[in-house]
Amino acid sequence: MFKQGFLKRVMQVALAVVCFAGGVVQSWAAPNPNAPMPSAEMILARIWKNMELQAFTLSGVIRTDKKTHPITMKTLGREIVYEALETPLQIRVQFTMERSILSTRRSSQDAWKDLPASKGGEAVLGSDITYEELGLDFLNWPLTQEAGADSIKTLRAYALDAYPEGRPSRYKKIRYWVSADHFLLIRADAYNDKDEVVKRVEVNGVQKIGNAWAIKEMQIASMIPGRELSRSRTYLEIRSGQAGVK
Repeated sequence: MFKQGFLKRVMQVALAVVCFAGGVVQSWAAPNPNAPMPSAEMILARIWKNMELQAFTLSGVIRTDKKTHPITMKTLGREIVYEALETPLQIRVQFTMERSILSTRRSSQDAWKDLPASKGGEAVLGSDITYEELGLDFLNWPLTQEAGADSIKTLRAYALDAYPEGRPSRYKKIRYWVSADHFLLIRADAYNDKDEVVKRVEVNGVQKIGNAWAIKEMQIASMIPGRELSRSRTYLEIRSGQAGVK
């Protein structure tokens, strides 16, 4: 039986498979910088509070245009372990307020090896998801500023701009949106040096598992710079889940 707070936790987790939408993408109005909103520090504090994950095992797939990869996601505290069921790959993400630590191994019998920062841009399972995005490192980048209040698919939201400021990253900036009611990450755009969106993530749907709501699908896309079109897309689908970590 799932707890009622599961929606908050799973939305944070699924973003780590982190995360960016595709197809012909709707144009969005810019956030209103003059509208009232909490400080970036307060929003980040609420996000980190929601990052304390209960013990859950989720089953689903990472689906690209070429292949579907069955996966499990195991959560506990501020740690997530992703396991590909048809490929010898496990990925562990440990979230801290200073930095995210990513480790990989081939199987449960092997020792974890920390992933070098130089490999952050490598694709996971041939998808649009990279290791850098799994780590959600933008949540602890040195500079985060309020971008303004906004609305995402009728949800009231606050937008924040995060800058790496010397941290290793392929991106100049990440703008992300947090729901005003629950302080959940609901969208993120990654920008290149020309201020063009090159990655995007959006929550596409939710579902009820037991007594709780969970993410059903997310779209992750590599964008054509300077255009509101995706070059390729990846979908994260959560199909079932249960309390406890096996």
